Amino acid sequence: QALAKRVVVDHRTDIYSLGVTLYELLTLEPAYTGRDRQELLRQIAFEDPRPLRRVNDAIPADLQTIVLKATEKNPDQRYETAQQQADDL
Repeated sequence: QALAKRVVVDHRTDIYSLGVTLYELLTLEPAYTGRDRQELLRQIAFEDPRPLRRVNDAIPADLQTIVLKATEKNPDQRYETAQQQADDL
């Protein structure tokens, strides 16, 4: 979606957004730090944010795993439903 390509946009986009929101709440830092819109979109499309536990080692490893799964670049690798994510949380 960040690359403006024609791809299926479905509920997994919301799961990604929730994952990024959780990342930012847990680390108190933006997941991506692009200096302008173009760089920010490139980072979203091709880079992973710094691992949560590198930002704050007090974050439980299991919680990091949940956030990483929610923010997978490939939608097929994300949670199938928000309920699955909620169950893991």
